[in-house]
Amino acid sequence: MCKDGEIEIIARAVIIKNGKMLLCRGKADDYYFFPGGHMEFGEKAEIALLRELVEEIGVHASRLRLIGILENRFTQKGRKRHEINFVYHVTLPALRVHPVRNDAPPFYGVGYRFEQFTHGSNLTAGISNGIHSAEDHIEFVWIPLARLGKERVLPKPLHRLVMKWMEDKKFFAATI
Repeated sequence: MCKDGEIEIIARAVIIKNGKMLLCRGKADDYYFFPGGHMEFGEKAEIALLRELVEEIGVHASRLRLIGILENRFTQKGRKRHEINFVYHVTLPALRVHPVRNDAPPFYGVGYRFEQFTHGSNLTAGISNGIHSAEDHIEFVWIPLARLGKERVLPKPLHRLVMKWMEDKKFFAATI
């Protein structure tokens, strides 16, 4: 969280897979936001996004492409905020399933979770199409693209720009 008078620089991901977009939300919040996070001093935007994806969901993205930039000013909980968002289309690598041992912890793959279940003395495993957060306060949800326009996604200007980008695939740059 930045202090008053500081500009936040954020790298965000647009991740689309199987007709759904990956969004994030605070567990206590009633809105979604695009995955990503704050850049550290001296860090390039794409490196910050790669770092954030590994920290938040254990994903090593395979491709990033800058699709837009948004400068956004707004008020949140009575505080004036100012942020610059670098927005990337991110491609996740293909799922790789590894052998399971009886004592192995759950495997978190790219866009999937490899889960083990014990039924009596039998060990079974399954794959679910969910990304699980490595951070306790946030969760990740795959939203069908057909429903995306109806969801509350913040920042609102970025939500609108990404919706337009999905239609025309044109780079965007905006100041709000």
